[in-house]
Amino acid sequence: MSRGFTVHSPFAFRFVRLVVRETLPYYDFHTIRDPYDRLLYRTAVYFNPATVAASGPGADKALDILHRALPSARIVNPSEAEMLFTSLPHSSASVQFLPGGQQIPDAVNFCLPKATIAVRRRGVPPASYPLSLP
Repeated sequence: MSRGFTVHSPFAFRFVRLVVRETLPYYDFHTIRDPYDRLLYRTAVYFNPATVAASGPGADKALDILHRALPSARIVNPSEAEMLFTSLPHSSASVQFLPGGQQIPDAVNFCLPKATIAVRRRGVPPASYPLSLP
């Protein structure tokens, strides 16, 4: 599992070091205990999308976490969201938080045991990085 040092893409390296490997608590972490919920929170803060959505199992909890991380973000339909918490890959969102084991072929996939964060960015080729939480 990578700690970020074997990741050669500058975008992926920054994400791994500043989001996945970050150990300093955010101001709202006293109420968020689960490490994957904290990862969702950190991911939302890092990308700072204007629109978010959640669907599938855990959607209500995810929307609560996304609202805490991004109080000014609008909650929209999944097809309109910049960031999406979902149980199935979606074709339009640029950042998706998926169950572990799923990947999106045309995205950079940060694969953890219980979650995959798939990111589509211009100029960043698709890749897959197996990771674990600190």
